[in-house]
Amino acid sequence: AAEHVRLMAGTYMSSRGQASNFFSALGFLSQLQVSADADGGLLVPAMQDLNGEPMKWREVSPFVWQQVGGKERIAARIEGGRVALFSVGSVSPFLVMLPAPWWKSSAIFTPLLAGAIAVLLVALMAWPATALLRRHYRLWPAHAGAPGRPWRLARIAAAGALAALAGWSAVFAQLNGNIFAFSPAFDAGFVALKLWTAVFCAGGIAASLWDACRGWPGRRLLARIGSILLVLAFATLAWLVAVLKLAGCSVDY
Repeated sequence: AAEHVRLMAGTYMSSRGQASNFFSALGFLSQLQVSADADGGLLVPAMQDLNGEPMKWREVSPFVWQQVGGKERIAARIEGGRVALFSVGSVSPFLVMLPAPWWKSSAIFTPLLAGAIAVLLVALMAWPATALLRRHYRLWPAHAGAPGRPWRLARIAAAGALAALAGWSAVFAQLNGNIFAFSPAFDAGFVALKLWTAVFCAGGIAASLWDACRGWPGRRLLARIGSILLVLAFATLAWLVAVLKLAGCSVDY
């Protein structure tokens, strides 16, 4: 039983969903984590009982788990020594859970996305803070003139990328309320948001790379680390934008 739980551990995505448009982001956000509980049994935190606690599962036959004190069952199909899919009895006629590929696994990219947002926020907030400090001490602006242009452009791109994330959050928030937001009347808004996302993510990579390469040999270690983190932050956003179809001109969904 412990070996079967070990094989089941991982990140899974629903077989029901959209993959060719921006609604694929919902599939990314709703991925399930499967692991072992404290007793070595199966743990699916998203599946909770009436008390709001994760359901307890006991394996009753190979790769079939019965809910302890309930009627639900989980069953998995094994192919080539790996889990090909699993489902829960009540939804199995129309939905199965599939292993999420690493390149769009929420277990990998949710922490990376959180780190990228933190890096962009710090870089953006440091801009006015540094300017005010240098003005207070009557120092020449650190990134003034043409030499500092890539530094400034990278911070502008950070503001634009964060605005794009806020826009997509607002779009998906409509799913819990105004379903009429998803109609042809809003197609122009969706195109504008997708183009905005593409411009600031791609522009952010270009500007941050330009800034990282600017005067590299003479820069302090902290400045080098910060410039590399900013490049990685934009690269993470660009990867997710491409994988989740958040850029482009299409309004088909």
